Amino acid sequence: MVSEQDEKRGMRLVRHTRDTATAEATRAIRQLMEQADQAGHRVRAAALVVGSDVDPATLRHPHIRAHALEGRLYREAVEAAASRCGLACEVLVEVEALPSAAVAVGKRPVEIKAATDAWGKALGPPWGAQEKAAALAAWVALARR
Repeated sequence: MVSEQDEKRGMRLVRHTRDTATAEATRAIRQLMEQADQAGHRVRAAALVVGSDVDPATLRHPHIRAHALEGRLYREAVEAAASRCGLACEVLVEVEALPSAAVAVGKRPVEIKAATDAWGKALGPPWGAQEKAAALAAWVALARR
């Protein structure tokens, strides 16, 4: 764990982890893009749903800050990987997904909710909060392209 290392060694570990995570995410995104291409689809954007957009440096509790920094590291690795693959990456905070989607696509939140409910009925289970948030993020990413 980085917090248990001296600063120089800890920063090397963070850089190595970031670089490895970015390389693996790039590989995975390229693989998904190739699969989509083979199926006759074109990937036009990427989207991430995050629990929070709080700057980890503002968190006072060291344990909570460490988890937030780890989450930010992987989020930034995926964003960098998407960019390496030529994709713009939209980031939505989960609790703001519905209003953000409404603004992005020019509809009222009630219309957005009705659309996601209809998608869930059409697709069937599982269609929970994670699937709804991912669908909204994708819709926003595509609407902004």
